[in-house]
Amino acid sequence: SSGTKKMLVIFPILLSFSCLCYATEQSKLEEAIKYYDSGEYKRSIAVYDELLDKSFTSGSLYYNLGNAYFRDKQIGNAVASYLAARFKLPRNPDIKENLKYSLLQVPDNLDDKLAPSLWSVLDFWSAYLTSVEVLSFALLLWSLGFLCLFILNFFPKLILFRKLAWPLITLSLPLFFIFQISYLNHK
Repeated sequence: SSGTKKMLVIFPILLSFSCLCYATEQSKLEEAIKYYDSGEYKRSIAVYDELLDKSFTSGSLYYNLGNAYFRDKQIGNAVASYLAARFKLPRNPDIKENLKYSLLQVPDNLDDKLAPSLWSVLDFWSAYLTSVEVLSFALLLWSLGFLCLFILNFFPKLILFRKLAWPLITLSLPLFFIFQISYLNHK
């Protein structure tokens, strides 16, 4: 059919465009790393910022940007970049160490002895999980809850499924909320 023929033409074009964009981003990353390795931190920062302006984001990009800022003595920007990297890669030990070391370099580092806010209590998981992992877990709980309800339609006497359905769905709702707040806070 003509729709299939169009798809056979359009798909390779889109695929090649996608590959071209990836190759461009890779060459830009290599350029930024080259500038960093040669001690040209401002130029490295400019290339990383250019990638961020094109909505290319990754934990390693933010981490490398943080390193460039740190070497350029822009500690505040380094901390911000490490925080963004930690959001994308929460279990990366290098990011944690560089963030901790950068915070020690801040001259007016205030003591954080205030009572924890509600958000900091709800956001405990961000040191261990990405927001996508939290969303996946919420979707899993939600799906299992509705699967239990679906099974109850056919086997109404299965009490276990009746007891499981609503708690699973109820547990998924705060996770959706936490994901949404976290996503908006780190955007």
